[in-house]
Amino acid sequence: MNNESKIDMLNYWIEQLTNYFHEIEFKVDPMPNIVLNEDPNDEQELFIKTGYYEPENNELVLFIDNRHIKDILRTFCHEMVHRNQHLRDPEFASHVSNLPLEEDPVLKEIESEAFLQGNLLLRGFTERYTHK
Repeated sequence: MNNESKIDMLNYWIEQLTNYFHEIEFKVDPMPNIVLNEDPNDEQELFIKTGYYEPENNELVLFIDNRHIKDILRTFCHEMVHRNQHLRDPEFASHVSNLPLEEDPVLKEIESEAFLQGNLLLRGFTERYTHK
């Protein structure tokens, strides 16, 4: 699949997921600006970021090269949980730390929620979509 087709498909599924978020009243509005990063230099690195949310400018970046679409959508859901966290409690969600996850209980709580809720969001969406 060429990158143009992949981007079109990602945009379609991101829109469908966003509609699902609204259906289940998962607060994400105003929606962040979504950036699909196609940097091929990142593809060989194991420890690169797969995505991130920047609350300061309400931007969500997804790295898409050499990744399966479902994996990218899982990252999207994870980062949208961070968006939701920021809307609920900007101070909590803006917690920044240089400590390892295991040494920072606030960061661990933030990431635990994002991993769990993000995966559950994608699972719920997938089940709803495939059982229509």
